Amino acid sequence: MEYAKFSLIVPVFNEEKVIGRKLDNCLALDYDKSKYEILVIDDYSSDKTASIASRYSSKHKIIKLIKNQLSKGKVGCVNTALKFAKNELIAITDADITLKNDILKKSIKPISKKNIGAICGIQNLVAKKKNAAFAVEDVYRVLYTKLRLLESWIDSAPVFHGQFMVVKKSVIKKLPAFYDDTDIAIKIRKLGYKTKYSKECIFYEESLNSLKDLRSQKDRRGTGLILVLLNNKEVLFNPKYGIYGLLIYPFEFGLYVLQPLLFVIALIGIFFALLLESPIYSLIYLFSLAFLYLIVPFLRSYVVGNVSLISSLCNIIFNTKKAKDIYTNCNWSSSRINT
Repeated sequence: MEYAKFSLIVPVFNEEKVIGRKLDNCLALDYDKSKYEILVIDDYSSDKTASIASRYSSKHKIIKLIKNQLSKGKVGCVNTALKFAKNELIAITDADITLKNDILKKSIKPISKKNIGAICGIQNLVAKKKNAAFAVEDVYRVLYTKLRLLESWIDSAPVFHGQFMVVKKSVIKKLPAFYDDTDIAIKIRKLGYKTKYSKECIFYEESLNSLKDLRSQKDRRGTGLILVLLNNKEVLFNPKYGIYGLLIYPFEFGLYVLQPLLFVIALIGIFFALLLESPIYSLIYLFSLAFLYLIVPFLRSYVVGNVSLISSLCNIIFNTKKAKDIYTNCNWSSSRINT
């Protein structure tokens, strides 16, 4: 097969527990080693991340360690890497996920199409021990993946995640600014390129240890996502972007911005309507909801997701500094709980 050239970007911040495993994974990819480089961008870590990466770079010429002199956030790391990347195809991957060994090979066909500006990989959730957090996230991810693949088939997927994505350097450098993975995808689509999920590009991510950690992760991701959707609201119902602007983007906007509010209004409205009829009815309603929450995985996942989205909306409405910090720092620790 013909090997395209990739620049594999690994932004890191205090990743001493996982950086060695990540670089071993990148080195073990089933791909011609002369056809890709690994750029580790250290965002002024305070632990041993840089020293571990330095040891790897001294042993493997395809690894290059680049240190930020001050913390710039994940997007700042990506911008730094773009200045050093030698190749047209830019693969961005988080330090705590494991790439399937054929992921670069599987990326070539979809990203090589002229009208494609970026592709995103598919997550397989793994857990050393299955727990409540795994059960909630696993249900969510199955539905999430099906939706993204459907959007990709129709036109483009607006929502991207940075665990693994591939962009064309010539395309991403046309963007005046970008703030996270989804912002990259939306702005690339605004340039006229398609953004797709590739079901053959697989990576593995460990589930979190508790629902508390999962909620914290979802709160951060939700805040960043809602801000990005709001900041690109000119795409809403814009015929310039075809079915993407008229259907896909409005659906995502409604799903993440409006639907959580309707969810809360419906829950409260039904409760008070039943309460007016009889307090017994309202108690039966509450106990029924609690029972279904415990036994129906989809409902549990739906409720946890919406609680996080409501929390995210509250961050944006009532605590603008926290929301701005998440947005401008590009959601460091988006994939796990970090120090």
